[in-house]
Amino acid sequence: MKVKAVIFLLLSVAVITFTSCASKRFTRQASKMEEAGLFSDAAELYYRALLRKKTNIDAITGLKRTGELTLGTKLSDFNRAYNEQRNKEAVYYYLDAKAYYNKIRTVNVELNFPSYYYDYYSEVKNIFLEDKYFEAMNYLHTESFSKAEQCFKEIIEIHPNYRDVKEQLNIAIYEPVYRDCLLLINNRKYKEAYFKLKRITNKIGAYKDVYDLKNECLEKGTVIIAIAPIKNSSSRKSIEKNIKNEIINSIQKLNNPFIKLIDRTKLQISDNIHSTITFTVSDAVLYCEITSFNYNAGRLHETIQRGYLKKRVRYKNTETEKYEYRTEYDKITYKEFKMSRTIDINISFRLINERTKEILNSGLRTFKVYDNIHYATYGVNTNDLVPGYWGSRTSKNKEDVIKDNRRDVEELQNLFKARKTIRTYDALASETYNNVSEYIAYEVNKYVIEN
Repeated sequence: MKVKAVIFLLLSVAVITFTSCASKRFTRQASKMEEAGLFSDAAELYYRALLRKKTNIDAITGLKRTGELTLGTKLSDFNRAYNEQRNKEAVYYYLDAKAYYNKIRTVNVELNFPSYYYDYYSEVKNIFLEDKYFEAMNYLHTESFSKAEQCFKEIIEIHPNYRDVKEQLNIAIYEPVYRDCLLLINNRKYKEAYFKLKRITNKIGAYKDVYDLKNECLEKGTVIIAIAPIKNSSSRKSIEKNIKNEIINSIQKLNNPFIKLIDRTKLQISDNIHSTITFTVSDAVLYCEITSFNYNAGRLHETIQRGYLKKRVRYKNTETEKYEYRTEYDKITYKEFKMSRTIDINISFRLINERTKEILNSGLRTFKVYDNIHYATYGVNTNDLVPGYWGSRTSKNKEDVIKDNRRDVEELQNLFKARKTIRTYDALASETYNNVSEYIAYEVNKYVIEN
């Protein structure tokens, strides 16, 4: 704890020293600027000096001098624009001066800002806002919406609650969007119109009849899709139920408001009554067929590998009569294991208009999911093992190779640390179902969005 306290103290002293030096440096630079008559630049440097050290007396007095001159110039600009009835310029000159005054106050330096300037500002601001509001409303009436939007936003920056400016701004922004939606609806582009209308409701809530139009778009643009029982032509039984459930979940996760699903699992397609009911309430039926499903459980392959155990050996140097260390390598064997497990599936789909028998969308895909393990084992301590090869365990051989380099050693150590359990069938099957369902959901969603 004492060590931590000392370190903290030293760091604190270093920070204080650094900020103090920076403050002095800015003060010296500011003084030179002030001597040259560059009062605004000098004030900025004094300000930076006080940001580093608020007790810098030279910076405080310097900022008071140069800040007063800088603020005085800004107020003179305002006063001139006010007298010449340049209302917009006067408003922005005042706001600039006020912002500067408030900035300097943040370092505890108070500048002289006569209160009567606010009275002048209020007078010119009201005239400016009235003129700007009149200009904006004219743009709105002539349907120059983008120009009206710019004017209303400018008014809000100066006076957020001026008259009904927020409501008028909404009209300037969203009336063009609303009109675009009406054209899209007339052209039966219900989905595009729906999302534009949703943009309006998300931003400002009710606007004219947008909620009614949204409901109309949703009703007319929705595609009712019946999901038929999946045909399983593979040798793996019962997987069609899991895949169908995943397809339903994947489509629902898309959160496409224009897709409505109907499950035909319990309906007998050969039953004319049931078929008629289904076809009249659905716009399309999704048919899927699993044409093949192959599972290769794999087998664990074990091999005996040759390597070396690296060790430091202490010995006595006969020449120096001192004990030294050398590296020696003992020949050892370790076990290496490999295994692969795979699932591959072929699945096709057709999205069909049952009334016209038109194929709306179709596809065929093969998915392969696999897992591999590759690891090694050796006793209890593997940290000193080195890869290599040897021909004879009891004697040196010209075929002996010791790969005591960083890359090869790291590769071997990674094998000892590698995962030793391969993923189960259930885990691979779950990933397979997910891949299949996401593919079909994407294709269904693509059709609905584009049509």
